[in-house]
Amino acid sequence: MLLDRLATMEAELVANTAKKQGLESDIKLCETKLTRAEALIGGLGGEKTRWAAAEARLGELQVNLIGDMLVAGGIIAYLGPFTPLFRQRLVGEFVHATAEQVGAGAAQLSPCRVRVVDCCVLMRVGCFIIC
Repeated sequence: MLLDRLATMEAELVANTAKKQGLESDIKLCETKLTRAEALIGGLGGEKTRWAAAEARLGELQVNLIGDMLVAGGIIAYLGPFTPLFRQRLVGEFVHATAEQVGAGAAQLSPCRVRVVDCCVLMRVGCFIIC
């Protein structure tokens, strides 16, 4: 009777020891997952800031998109046949002439108005050939 009870208790001890080891390994696994999750969340916090900044920058660029395409198309169409050195000189003259045309009041102009001035300056510099 006493030996049977002792054998039962030893069997329970072995089962509980195995259960304890399984729970300890589960704890280690959960700690590892928690550490990885914290690192991921910390990294994503920085990504939110970066994405917000990229969104703001793209919003600013979108305002000028049509005008930029117009000016770029004109430069490609009319400056394409020239040498790179000559193109750089014409673009430099264009930038200088635009700065003179727009002047200090550029902050008051809308992007569309600046693009119209850009096109007019391009025509005067000789980049565009108007028929």
